[in-house]
Amino acid sequence: MIDVSASLQPWVSQITTTSEGAGQIMLDQPDHAATLVLRTMPGDEVALHLVGPQTKARYHLGTPGLVRVNMRLHPGRARLLLDRPPRDLVDQVLSLPVTHEREGGFVNLSAEVRRLAEALVDGVPVSGKDLDRSRLVTAASDMLVTADIQASARRLHVSERHLRAAFVGEVGLPPKKFARIERIRRVLESGRANTWTDTALEAGYYDHSHMTFEFRSIMGTSPSVFFGGLRSGVHCKGTFERAVEVVDPRM
Repeated sequence: MIDVSASLQPWVSQITTTSEGAGQIMLDQPDHAATLVLRTMPGDEVALHLVGPQTKARYHLGTPGLVRVNMRLHPGRARLLLDRPPRDLVDQVLSLPVTHEREGGFVNLSAEVRRLAEALVDGVPVSGKDLDRSRLVTAASDMLVTADIQASARRLHVSERHLRAAFVGEVGLPPKKFARIERIRRVLESGRANTWTDTALEAGYYDHSHMTFEFRSIMGTSPSVFFGGLRSGVHCKGTFERAVEVVDPRM
């Protein structure tokens, strides 16, 4: 985990690193947030991508020496960064230009990541209205895991139509799909620490069967197989094995 600098906190919620190894099965998790991904290998130039919200898990075999730094964005920030409707980013990977050259590799990886991200967002305005919509989505996120949109809207003192529009406008996903992905992420985070029934209830499912059904549809396998250790037979393509569209966020 890398600390998020003060200048990036309005944009980035979390920064993590992932190292890949030969023959290792790598997971690109389903996620309702967009993520900036910096990819680098020793001696190679860096590549910067924006991964839109991902509605399905994707797997790929690891590339030896590859390091990924994942900068998870707050809701609505991808829209501001690229000036695109978030729904156009769902299940997409965009390649962003990197306007610097390295000499001798990363001496301080965390400092390099911050510098690239700060340069990318420099000068992109965030208005009070943008922050209000983002806060509304954040406030509704936990509620929607266990409550429907009508109940969530009542608790937040907004109309159902307004809340639905906020999710589609800021995240690119309707509230129901957002909640399905959030529940899966909670299962992935909890791992196999409890019984399946306890895990299901804590993640916001009705029961074990409900969790298993949604897990299969999004993760491509059952919870028991996934947490038992994915081995051969994983044929899903990884996020970065797909063709990417090259986009300049300044245009």
